[in-house]
Amino acid sequence: MKKKLAATIIFVVILVFPMVFWPLLNYVDRAEIDENRTLAPYPDTFNNEYFSKFDKYFLDHLPLRNSLIKIYSEAQKTINKAYDKLLLAFNLEHYIEQNNVVFGENNWLFYSNDNSLDYYRGINLPTESEMQSYVDRAKIVSDYFKSQGKDFVIMIMPNKEQIYTEYMPTGIKVHSQTKKLDMVNDYFAEKSDVKFLYPKQALLDAKRDYQVYYKQDTHWSRAGGYFGTLELLDMLGIAHAEAALTQVETSSRGDLAKMLLQTPIKDVDYDCVYRAEIKHSVTLSDEVFTAATDNPNGRKMVLLGDSFRENMIDVLCKEFSQSVLAHRSRFNASYNYFNEEISAADVVIFQAVERYEGQIFGEGGLLDKFINLYNLR
Repeated sequence: MKKKLAATIIFVVILVFPMVFWPLLNYVDRAEIDENRTLAPYPDTFNNEYFSKFDKYFLDHLPLRNSLIKIYSEAQKTINKAYDKLLLAFNLEHYIEQNNVVFGENNWLFYSNDNSLDYYRGINLPTESEMQSYVDRAKIVSDYFKSQGKDFVIMIMPNKEQIYTEYMPTGIKVHSQTKKLDMVNDYFAEKSDVKFLYPKQALLDAKRDYQVYYKQDTHWSRAGGYFGTLELLDMLGIAHAEAALTQVETSSRGDLAKMLLQTPIKDVDYDCVYRAEIKHSVTLSDEVFTAATDNPNGRKMVLLGDSFRENMIDVLCKEFSQSVLAHRSRFNASYNYFNEEISAADVVIFQAVERYEGQIFGEGGLLDKFINLYNLR
């Protein structure tokens, strides 16, 4: 009887203790994690959704939650390392991956989702018919803009793995040193007059002196954005100045670290001063950057791209009087798809990072959307 009573008391204490001492335990829990999201708030209205909202709030604010998540994450990493060594012993492909993040050398992290490793391994090489379909659709759009007296460029930024291969796990087997976008780049150069930019070599050259991607983030640094933008300006035939790049320290760029529920390490970035004599202002609303400058050339530009565009703005926009840089997802029939801005633009750019090139070239991608919305077939 006493054993049953003791067991009951222990069970009740386990249930009640966290609730009673919830505020104290949360105060003691000093662990910090950046989940790149807003935790669920306490529901302020009692309605049909109250209990489901309270459940989300409860799970997001459990006592010692942050510490337990960190302990689990570290334990998972330790297990992954042990498994990695086991595979190494048998000479099998091996690398540590957690939450779509690959652990590289010297604190470098890489993204594994969205078929990123297929591009790195060189196992998704395109057929000639696939590349011809890319060229055919790109030419329809390019010819349309040409008839309107506009310049048109398709710009694909390399995945980080293509630039910093030396930090990739050696256990990932590379099947071909020629990669899909290398072949697409060469095909556009040989088979079409469409302006296609894949600034891989420029970034490989620049990394000798600058860190052009962040260690624990998927994006290029401001130095990477600068050198990529220079390649774009060259393709457009726009004379450009040289920027002053000053190395600084940052701890805010680490989307991959955040995916691991870790605090990003301190990393290298750059202050980029480009054409300081030109004043510019930039506003952001609903993933659309709008920039105005006092550059008197009167040129206007529209770029439909992704988050890589952010580290291009302070350089690219200064070569135009007005610029719109929107996320490409904002271009669709149900949205204000920048018809007026595109009509007024002198330059239109479609942009994507390598792993999302299908969102430009694939079925239903940006080229298809444009062709359909403007009835170009």
